[in-house]
Amino acid sequence: MLQSPSYLIVGAGYLGGALARALVQSSQAATVLRRRAEPIEGAQLIQADLARPETLKDLPLCTHLVYAAAADSSSEAAYRSIYVDGLRNILQALELRGCTPRVFYTSSTSVYAADDGSEVDERSGIIAQKGLGAIIAEGERWLLAGPWTTTIVRFGGIYGPQRTYFLRRVWERKEVLFEGPPLYTNRIHQADCVGMLMHLMGDKGLKGGIYNGVDCDAADRNSVIRWMAEELGIPIEELSVSADRSLVSHRGQKRVLNQKILATGYRYFFPTFREGYRALLSEVKPSSSPA
Repeated sequence: MLQSPSYLIVGAGYLGGALARALVQSSQAATVLRRRAEPIEGAQLIQADLARPETLKDLPLCTHLVYAAAADSSSEAAYRSIYVDGLRNILQALELRGCTPRVFYTSSTSVYAADDGSEVDERSGIIAQKGLGAIIAEGERWLLAGPWTTTIVRFGGIYGPQRTYFLRRVWERKEVLFEGPPLYTNRIHQADCVGMLMHLMGDKGLKGGIYNGVDCDAADRNSVIRWMAEELGIPIEELSVSADRSLVSHRGQKRVLNQKILATGYRYFFPTFREGYRALLSEVKPSSSPA
């Protein structure tokens, strides 16, 4: 019987890798499973392929499984391979070893079907019935029907160090302001993704449950762009304005609420996009203006 917490992180990319480093820094026993032989200092590495069950035979026993694997493309086949089949393969492999860990599944706010700017929370029953969000939701349902104590965190758009695409597009004058009603965004800084998981892996998440992993401001996209432009010293008239709203994805057309995670006592490092992106301005804005 395992006497102390041990963590198996499946998928050690932008989120899983950051979580592994945080666990190591807090002197926790962490193992990462990834397809590539790229170690994380202080963590044990297992090289395996979730799509090939034969590579999952020698998994270590663990008290906590964090499923942070991500699809390598936006095709439905790639999503099903990771969020349904791969999930089943890893848990069935652990079950064969007699291991029933607490499970933490990094899901997505794309499981919510709303696309009209309405507010949604964890009680919202309207879940995507088609597309990529529906595949992620299928993985959720399978987990919740199983024997594991399961915690699901539905993350919004994750940004942070080395992930500044939106901010960089504003700096390069490539972002567009759209006419018409607000287009909402739901975002979260990488540090808060890790902080939230660490928080829930403690006694706050003992009973499992579903939580929204977004910050405290589901802001209008235009407001975010205008704020970024001001912080970067860009005259707003240098950005294009368009009435063609088909140029932006409608997957974000909802306001995702985070009261449930706040009620557990979690406190954000970056409560809104303002604090989060302000910490990243130096990654984007060089000492001299672009040509």
